[in-house]
Amino acid sequence: MDPVRFIKAIESKKNIITLIVFILIFVTSFLFLNDSGKVTIKSITASAQYPDNVGGFSPYKVIDKSTQEDTTDYWLLPDHTNGWIKLDLDHEYTITSIKILNTNNSYFKDRGTLKFDLVFIDKNGNETILPNESLPQFPEWKEYIFSTGEEVYAKSIQININEYYMNGGGLNEVEINGYKGDLGINVTNNILLCFFLSITASTIIYCLITGKNGTTITLVLGGILGIIVFLYNLGIRILNPTYIDWLVTKGDPATHFLGWHFFRNEPWHFPIGLISNYGAPEGTAIALTDSIPLLAIIFKLFNIWLPPDFQYFGFWILICYILQGIFASLLMKTINKNVLVQVLGTILFTLSPIMLWRAYGHYALMGHWTILASIWLLFANNKKFPSFWWIGIICISILIHPYLFIMVIGLCFIGVFEAYFVKKLINNRFVFIYSITCAVLIIFILWMIGYFSIRGGEFAAGGFGNYSMNLNSVINPQGWSSILVDRQNATPGQNEGFNYLGVGVMVLIFWSLYELVKTPPTKKVIMKLIPIGLVCLIFTTIAISNVITFDGKVFTIIPIQNRVLLLFETIRASGRFFWPVYYLIMYFIFRSIIPRNHNKPVIALLLIALVIQYVDINGKMLEFRNDYMSTIKWDNPLKSELWNTLDGSYSRIIFVPVNLDESYVPFSYLAVKKGMSINVGYFARYSNAAWQRHNEEVTNDLKKGNFYEDAIYIIRDSKIEQDIVTKMGENDFYGIVDGFNIFIPNGKHLTKGSSSKTFEELIQPYELGSKINFGNKGNAKLYQDTGWSEAEGEFTWTNSKKAILRMQISKVNTNLKLDMRIFPLVSSKLKNQKLIVRINEHLIDELNISKEGNYIINIERELLSNSNEVKLEFELPNATTPVELGLNNDLRTLGVAFKSLKISEED
Repeated sequence: MDPVRFIKAIESKKNIITLIVFILIFVTSFLFLNDSGKVTIKSITASAQYPDNVGGFSPYKVIDKSTQEDTTDYWLLPDHTNGWIKLDLDHEYTITSIKILNTNNSYFKDRGTLKFDLVFIDKNGNETILPNESLPQFPEWKEYIFSTGEEVYAKSIQININEYYMNGGGLNEVEINGYKGDLGINVTNNILLCFFLSITASTIIYCLITGKNGTTITLVLGGILGIIVFLYNLGIRILNPTYIDWLVTKGDPATHFLGWHFFRNEPWHFPIGLISNYGAPEGTAIALTDSIPLLAIIFKLFNIWLPPDFQYFGFWILICYILQGIFASLLMKTINKNVLVQVLGTILFTLSPIMLWRAYGHYALMGHWTILASIWLLFANNKKFPSFWWIGIICISILIHPYLFIMVIGLCFIGVFEAYFVKKLINNRFVFIYSITCAVLIIFILWMIGYFSIRGGEFAAGGFGNYSMNLNSVINPQGWSSILVDRQNATPGQNEGFNYLGVGVMVLIFWSLYELVKTPPTKKVIMKLIPIGLVCLIFTTIAISNVITFDGKVFTIIPIQNRVLLLFETIRASGRFFWPVYYLIMYFIFRSIIPRNHNKPVIALLLIALVIQYVDINGKMLEFRNDYMSTIKWDNPLKSELWNTLDGSYSRIIFVPVNLDESYVPFSYLAVKKGMSINVGYFARYSNAAWQRHNEEVTNDLKKGNFYEDAIYIIRDSKIEQDIVTKMGENDFYGIVDGFNIFIPNGKHLTKGSSSKTFEELIQPYELGSKINFGNKGNAKLYQDTGWSEAEGEFTWTNSKKAILRMQISKVNTNLKLDMRIFPLVSSKLKNQKLIVRINEHLIDELNISKEGNYIINIERELLSNSNEVKLEFELPNATTPVELGLNNDLRTLGVAFKSLKISEED
């Protein structure tokens, strides 16, 4: 037989096998993923059940996954009555299908549903109704399938039974499938996930059959594995460049987007990173909004071709996962050439909990690939010192985030130390020139992107010792584990020191320790590890900070001189600096296990560890996936036509006083849209002294009647209102627009004839005994002055140290009582909220609120003004941010949440 033909035949078989594997994996994974779209039913209610809500015919029987018609294995209505059953879901879903199975009441066969209405209720209460449907008799199912273009959204599903046969109606079983997000997005995401899974599996098979595993295959496999983890954890929705809702509805991401949005719409400055219109008049820089300067500068070059609303943060996260996979694969290749070993190790790197944690809103900090790239440079066994590689990764890390830059510099030091002292690859002259070159480049890039734009060099932000690493951090899941229980943190900010390894990696740690005891490293290896150990010790010390903690206890606080402390305050969230140590631990786990064992047991144990790791953290991964794949819609509160009529004569928006709350987002977005500046913003670092000066200037100007003719003022201080309305001209406008107190000099023409209101007219009449509701559909906005957040569900948070309500009441001759339904922001560190209540500047009570309840305060008639104006002040000295308490990433200053309030005459 011709050898050439024989080889071609073998190659052909290999290709056929590879293709078969691709098809099998694609079909199997697609069927599995699309079968996993079960919704979670939170609760079930019914109009009634037989007999009289007692017994076994509970509405919950319709989701017990049993279709038997045994004695009580179904839900029944009482005799000869119509009724309904309602299934409340844990989230709003895109419903893909629903199946309904009738009952015939077991062997009696004397009941069942004939006609029903199927009602889908979305999160806003809107209903989609399929009326007067017929339900076949048991055991035939009634099935509805909704395809793309026929999407039905539901937070609740209600089945109204209109007709029954014989003695009454009922149901046996209801099955609902759906996705937290759009059907088309989910199906597309699943197809892509299945495609890349199939590519990975078929490539692995091809490598195993042919023995090929070159650098190209390593890079491709690593990148694809990164894509797979991205698709599984977060999904493709955020890759839509015009989808900004997922950014502007969150705390930190909102300013990341706005920083880019202002940056792209300004002329080029020099230094190029400066932004003049955001946080005016001081301005800020693209580096100080965590907007990833690297991408901001690149995309600004193409700004004229970009759509008006454009975001690159989803694209950035995808790139981070791809590069995480690539450098993880390269790292694994320095240990072992077997493709399966490389793939399993790469997956463990890309499933990193500390990287995914940053998807809560710190997107620049998802660039963990810079750390892996630096570690790879240390172990790539280069015959020459990779000077240009190090310069490249240092420059790139500066253009991403300063925390990553400091970590990369630390790892670069290891590389220089080893090249100089151990490998003798470089000499004194090279070290001197290289160090000077790096220093010049670093200072130049920092200057160009705006790090030196803060006057007075106020880089210290406070929080060092609070945002630190607990000694338990590598074993403390903080809600991420389905196997281990959470451990306590000692400070509210130690969520920033989250460094959970996962149970799967912990299993590998024990095996690696066994291998090291069995075969200790040589003296030469130990000497080589000394610089790595030194840098790891430095990073760990910084991460732990001077506040040494374990679980909920503070062991000791090491005193630090103020000058030194000021230096550490610049890095603030020190707990992040354990990341290089975290990844080096993982690398040395693999390094101590894999070379000491044959591939088969290594593959088996790595696979077991990966399965354990997946089981351990999968709940949190699905939580992120559901969040990111959900339909998020930003309800911009600025709905008035006034904002559309603004012309070029108004060039700035001024908040008075210059305090930050969530309203800065819609007004900043408006400012960009209209080419205006705004004097507020949320920045990583800023000059507090400059902001205080500006605040005093604008406040004093308004009190004196010195108005900027080109400004729109957002007034949030009731004392300033009186100065404005007494000094404003006849063409000026002052009134409430979209719930905000707005002052526009010469702005009456913008309001289409609406006259400005006097100060007294701005105060809403209140009828004694009526309830003020603080929910989404409530009336609280009519009375809110300053210090209030936006309504959330059934309540509204106070959003400052002081919140004010104003109202006019009719003349009364008796004492009153104030009845409030409220609950506090509390935690293990903050047991209660102190609430000081004043009426018309008079103290009426001081309360300590530790739980939700009704709180009643008596009001003496003499405290009311002659005009019967009521000014209620709620002072909250303990108000703080949930971030400070370690509860979540909410940056609002919260105190208590109001559900309702009522003022009535004393009994």
